[in-house]
Amino acid sequence: MTAGKDYEIKPFGATPQRLVAMRENKDFAGSMLGPPVSLVARREGFVSLGSVPQLLGPYQAAGFFTERAWAREHRDLLVSFLSACIQAQRWLLDPANKTQVIELLTTEYHLAPEIAAEDYQSILKPGGFAKDAQFDLQGFENVLALRAEVEGQWGGHPPAPAKYYDPSYYDAALSKLK
Repeated sequence: MTAGKDYEIKPFGATPQRLVAMRENKDFAGSMLGPPVSLVARREGFVSLGSVPQLLGPYQAAGFFTERAWAREHRDLLVSFLSACIQAQRWLLDPANKTQVIELLTTEYHLAPEIAAEDYQSILKPGGFAKDAQFDLQGFENVLALRAEVEGQWGGHPPAPAKYYDPSYYDAALSKLK
């Protein structure tokens, strides 16, 4: 299939909004959806064409961003924030907290309990939440490559991840917790 000939890419909001668009407008025939929205879509009869790890390999789906100057000026605050993120991720992945995590998913994301339970299982699998909220450098390289290919950013040639990623803050946060 050829982009622009066989199909058209229509950028449209975040994952929940893309599912709404597919429900309401047949011109939106497909989308990249992550859990829990992908789980809701499947239960509504949408068909999965494959998971991101199956189709693209590693993928850094989420992250935090700031300007380098701000990060340098607020290093202690940033390291504390990242330490809190690591601790939160540890709590989420601890099997002792499974019931509480599912309850949080149910109430905070307004999910049916069975979808929240399935979402919880998905975060434990490869491609789900990483141990200690570790950044997936190969996954980020794939994100940059996909944006270069699909959106034409950087003239179709993705930059090196180091242009956007400085691991020193995460490393400091991790060492702070040891």
